[in-house]
Amino acid sequence: MKDKSIARQKLVPPPKNMNIPMLIRNIHRTFSSSMDEECRRLGLGCGMRHVLFILSHLKEGERVTQRELAAFCKVTAPTMSITLLKMEQEGLITREKDSVDARKCYVSLTEKGVAADREIFELLIKKEAAMISVLSDEEKRFTEDILRKILISTEGGAVKNENI
Repeated sequence: MKDKSIARQKLVPPPKNMNIPMLIRNIHRTFSSSMDEECRRLGLGCGMRHVLFILSHLKEGERVTQRELAAFCKVTAPTMSITLLKMEQEGLITREKDSVDARKCYVSLTEKGVAADREIFELLIKKEAAMISVLSDEEKRFTEDILRKILISTEGGAVKNENI
């Protein structure tokens, strides 16, 4: 019964007076729920795809710590620690203690992690394409620019034209 009501809700357009943060929230939740479902199908936890994404986009020789991953993913250090433990057990990542400061732990992808990221990224691209297929190329660029400005502003940054 619940599935039917959820399906019906998807067909109902949002109210005209819904504010921008609520629209963004609803878009995010819908897209994120869909991606989480795909991750579960692949045997991955929900938070893992964010870590895979970040690690896969590091430049050659660039390293990231657990603390930096937690900050970027906007989760607590203990939550990140649990996620990374599960990922390490699955063979997706390795962790290496800093030789100078044992409190620092660097995280990197294994070959299995790289393969998992590629699979998730392909799904993400397909889902994103379907989601924004109703927009023209100009609308896509305009929407992306506006969302970047909003993100920079909400994170406390000064919005300048070179930021977008």
